[in-house]
Amino acid sequence: MTVPTCEWLEILEREYLADFITAGGAAVKFVVSDNDQLLAVQGCLREAADQHNLAFVAIDSADARLHMIQDVFFGIARALDWNCLAQRFVETLVEKNDYA
Repeated sequence: MTVPTCEWLEILEREYLADFITAGGAAVKFVVSDNDQLLAVQGCLREAADQHNLAFVAIDSADARLHMIQDVFFGIARALDWNCLAQRFVETLVEKNDYA
């Protein structure tokens, strides 16, 4: 079944990013598309992740064996800025606890 791109993005925003993920859930979504459309979808997803203060990572099957879950995890780990994430976590913790 094919879902139009803009409809899929709206569902993803409404059902996952605005509620499920921000409440602590997790999800993995796969997009199969031609290159131009894929880049557009990635741009939209990156913007949506930024709006919800979430990290966005794209893993290409040309770079990782997607059937080997450790390759997916390693690809995600390589793509994340761990120092930035740790800094953001500490700053949020400090703000929540009203530290100066």
